[in-house]
This record gives sequence, C-alpha cells and structure tokens, in this order.
Amino acid sequence: MTKKMMFDPTNSQMLPEGTTHLHGTFFKVPFASIQIPEEKEGGKEYHFINPRLLTEFGEKELLFGKKSASELRESIKKCTLLNPLVCRWQQAGDTFVPVLVGGDRRYRALDWLIKNNVDVADPRSYDIKNTGEVAKAFCPARDAYQNIVCQIFAVNNDLEALAISWAENKNRINLTDGHEVAEVIKLRKYAASDDVILEILQRDERWLAETDRLISKLDEETLHNLLESRIDRSAALSLLEIDNQEIRREILNKANDLAEKKNEKKKEQVKKILKNALDKKEEAEGIIADYEVFDEEDDEVLEEAKKVVEDSSKKVRKSIKKRDELKPVTKAREINKAKMELSDKLDPADKIIRCLSPKKIKTGIDYLCELIRDDGVCPRGSFKANVESLQLVVKILEDNILNNEDDFALTLENFFENTVNHSFAVIEDEIPEGVQADPEDEDFEHSQDDLDDSEDDFDDEDKGFTGEIDFFGN
Repeated sequence: MTKKMMFDPTNSQMLPEGTTHLHGTFFKVPFASIQIPEEKEGGKEYHFINPRLLTEFGEKELLFGKKSASELRESIKKCTLLNPLVCRWQQAGDTFVPVLVGGDRRYRALDWLIKNNVDVADPRSYDIKNTGEVAKAFCPARDAYQNIVCQIFAVNNDLEALAISWAENKNRINLTDGHEVAEVIKLRKYAASDDVILEILQRDERWLAETDRLISKLDEETLHNLLESRIDRSAALSLLEIDNQEIRREILNKANDLAEKKNEKKKEQVKKILKNALDKKEEAEGIIADYEVFDEEDDEVLEEAKKVVEDSSKKVRKSIKKRDELKPVTKAREINKAKMELSDKLDPADKIIRCLSPKKIKTGIDYLCELIRDDGVCPRGSFKANVESLQLVVKILEDNILNNEDDFALTLENFFENTVNHSFAVIEDEIPEGVQADPEDEDFEHSQDDLDDSEDDFDDEDKGFTGEIDFFGN
C-alpha cells in the first residue's frame, strides 16, 4: 500500500518531468502525462468518472458525437485551445500525476489532432508582417501541445474531485435534469450524505427530497425517460402523481407523441426561416455578381447587397444549429394534456381540473377594481355591489389564488383587522336564528330598537363599514 504523501507544488520531484508551476492552481504539464479516470467496479467507496457518462445520451454525445467533436477540433486548429483542462493531482507511487476531471471533449480533440499530425495555430507564437499585421503561426499539433496549461487542484478524495468536475461541466455544457438524477443515484449507492450531495450539486433540501422520491417511486421506463432527457423533471413529477403504472405508461406515451408533434412543428418553422435566409442570400449574391460583371457604379446598392449576404449567412448558420439541436422533450404541459385526453381512465384525485390562467384572473381583478372605484355601480347600471365585499374578493384573489397560498383564514384575519367595525356589513335579516351575542359584551346593543336606530346613522353606501382600507396603493 502506497504511503499517503502531502502534495507540495514547489517540490519538482513530486511532479511529472517537464512540469512547471505557473501560479496558484495553474501548471504547464506534458500532455502525455495527463491521465483519464476509469470507473472501478465494486467496492464501497465512490469512484470518480465524468458525470456526462452516467447517461446513455451523455455518453453518446461525448464519445460518439462526431459533428460536435469535429467542430471543436476545427476551433482548436484555427483559434488554439481557449480554455485550460481541469485536473486533480493524484498520487502514483512517489509522485503525483494530473488526472482529468473537466474538459474531456477538449482533451479528446487535442489527442486526435496530435495523433493525426494536424497543423494547428501555434499558441506559443505569431507572425508580424512588415505591414504590422499580426498573422497566426502554424505548426504540428504535437509541437504546439507537447506541454499544455492546466488548472490542477489538490483534493482529498473522489467526492471533492466530483464537486470540481460538476461545477466545471455545469458552466460549460448545461448538465440536464437526467444527469443530476443519475448523479444522485450513484452518490446514494455509495451512501453519500444529504449534505455532501447538496454541496456538490448546489441544490436545496426540497430538490433532493423530490429527487429521492422520483428515484424510489418512478417505474423503470419513466425513470429511464428522465435520465435520458426524453422527459424533463416537471413531467416526471407530474407522472409521479399517478399510482397505476399501466395508466402512467399510457399517459407517458401519449405525452411523448404530443412532444414529437410539437418538435416537428418547430422544425418546420426553422426550415422556413432557413429557406427564406438562403433565398435572400442567393438573391443578394446575384446582385453582387451582376455588379462585378457589368462594372456598375451604384456603391450604395452594392453595399446593401453585401450586408444582406452577411446577415443572411448568420441567419443560415443559426438556423442550421437550431435545427440540429432540436429534439422532443416532454414537459409537464404535455403530461397534463395527455391526462385530460385520458381523464376517463384516471382516479378522480388524479384528474386535471382546468383553472383560470393568472392572466385571466388579473383581468377579473381589474374589473373588480373598476367597480370599487365606481362605488360598486355596474357600468351598465344593472346592479350595485357592496364595495367592502368587492375589496375582500380582490384580497383573496391576490393573496391566495395568485400566490397559491391556502391559508384563507390568515387573509380574512388580516382583512378584518384593518376594519374599525368588526361586525362588517352585518344586516338584520342575515343574523341566523338562534345565534345570540354575549350579553356581557359592552358593544352589544341589547335593544332591537336601538339597533334599528343605529342603522339610521349610516349612509347606504357605507353601511357596516367605518374604516379606511387601501388595498391598491392608491
């Protein structure tokens, strides 16, 4: 068993031959000395691998994504490596070696360029012509990247390495819901605590509790759909409400079909934009060609045509990129639509109840506020509403319905605390039979005659209300 050593970046004997410590966590190391982590089967300890390899989709994209790999190699070839690789120091006998934790695609692109002896822009130098113009210098990739700048961290274990890798990957490739759930599954397998998982994934307790529910309660097919980003997290949570797995599967398939159709519509829209951009570009290129043939002198028209070509070319590239990235992802909206279409198969508790949208509720609030400003008089004059009652309805709509807050009692308490007369619009014939006020209450009018007389002291419009309430900031 190798004795654990204390890492010291100033001790060159601990580092691979040819390594230079630049500053802080930045080192220049021989490219050949960088190692790739491999997953180890068995054992009770967590072993680090690239988080993207935890899902089939991520593995396919990383290892077999030929187009993205080609684009990255071309970028390095023309512009050099723009971001350093991220590694950890790992003890190997009496020395430390850099092991990759972030930048797997960049590493693979460099490795391919070196093995295929491709000429690339040299990051070490550039040419300055006699005119003062700066030009890139080119050389074989094996020379340009014989030594490479990396950011290398000293960590205590694979979990600390994962935290660094997750942060690096999250910033660069936008890890999906599926990647996050897959990582929780793996961490739970190695008995990682809640605190460790939350620190690594930068999530909160509620998110982790929901994730654990998804992992434990979803059937294998639905969970696989989530891991591979065929459905998103909101869709998975909506499906989790359905206990019957057969019906859940039917709704999932229906929702996936809806998402497919939606994706096809988006593709058609992108195709139209792409065709329009190509047509404009072709037309403008024709104008430019005519000017070159006939030696026209209208510079304004020529410049306009060149601008159209440039703008159209950008739109073409953007449309092609968007078209290639489009894929069907089922969300809660598609799940809910499927639930409504198959509602006859659902238990009453699982059925979708259609509610007014927040926009429509706000439109209703605006109408009520108009009535309040007009002292409760309907614009058509067909009725007159009690202003205070309208204010209470608005309060409930704003505080409870729009805010998804089920504590109606608190809303009522807050409303009535702001009124001077707590009896609030009590009318004689609305007092239920058999209900009597406390005779010891000093505010109680013992005589019905006194009550009748007291009502004469109020105007009709202010009956039962003497306080001022400003619910609308006016």
